[in-house]
Amino acid sequence: MKNSADCHAIPINVIDQHVGTRLSARRLALRLTSDDVARRLGISHAELEAIEAGSQRINYDTLIVAGHLLNVPDAYFYSANNSTSTISPDRPGWEAAQAASSPGTL
Repeated sequence: MKNSADCHAIPINVIDQHVGTRLSARRLALRLTSDDVARRLGISHAELEAIEAGSQRINYDTLIVAGHLLNVPDAYFYSANNSTSTISPDRPGWEAAQAASSPGTL
């Protein structure tokens, strides 16, 4: 198993930037602060800012937690559209996610 330092062996690329953009957009759509999300993910505010800016790669374990926190599947971060159709009503924040994903808000 690779440690978190190993994930930085590959240079940051457009995928990392896309994932960061999707993370930021979803966080903002749910009106969550970066401080709150960073705390819940167990990373520093500066790390979250770097991830959202696309200058730091997110650890896959952290991405899975982010998906649960932001009520989206991990594939959401890699997709090109704003679909959150796989959101389940029994996951926390479903109502906020539905409001945030209604037409014209994302």
